[in-house]
Amino acid sequence: MGSQAKPMEGLKFGRLTVISRAGTAAGGQATWLCECECGNTRIVPGYHLRSGNASSCGCLHSEQMVERLMSSQAVASWRALPVPPALTGKVGQLADGIAAEYLVCADLLLQGHLAFMTSQYSPYDVVADLGNLIRIQVKATREPRVQPARGATVPVYKFFVRRPSGRPAYVDGEFDLLALVALDIRQIAYLPPSFHKRSVFIRQPGSGPGKQFSDFPFAKAIAELGLT
Repeated sequence: MGSQAKPMEGLKFGRLTVISRAGTAAGGQATWLCECECGNTRIVPGYHLRSGNASSCGCLHSEQMVERLMSSQAVASWRALPVPPALTGKVGQLADGIAAEYLVCADLLLQGHLAFMTSQYSPYDVVADLGNLIRIQVKATREPRVQPARGATVPVYKFFVRRPSGRPAYVDGEFDLLALVALDIRQIAYLPPSFHKRSVFIRQPGSGPGKQFSDFPFAKAIAELGLT
């Protein structure tokens, strides 16, 4: 039989304040409903609270991860790193896609969001945890290509929203945002549902009028989803 739980309501452990008894864990230990300083709630076994193993809802770990990334000289200068020569065929497409997914995860982590890659069999590539899970489909290109424009030639980054096999474009509801990644300059455009078209052309930074990567920050994209 489990031991009698000592009253813990109102006690604070790190960022967690105990609200009430929640139940009993499999080993007979009491569990407690706690509120974090960030506003989230979490059910935690009492021994995790008393031992210091649990001190937040998870937000502290996220902040520490971001701090480690921000203090890393390699990550701080990731936009300046050269892009290695492209591989060819399907191997090259896979390598570029994985690189772009890592860049999106790094970018979101540096903005203070939890983000992680999904399996290759999902219709989306990255998930950001903002309380609600935001499903992100990632598209990558290595360099700008020439686009005819009124008798002139303009270099733009072209992104085609199609499945790798050439099947029709993704349907509504398969993901929440598009992340368009220019690998050579490490720039990312986050497009909300109103921009989910077959193709999107984005100009090089500072190259004149037209869509720019700076026009599509993550915060603006999630605002359209009603999550700000």
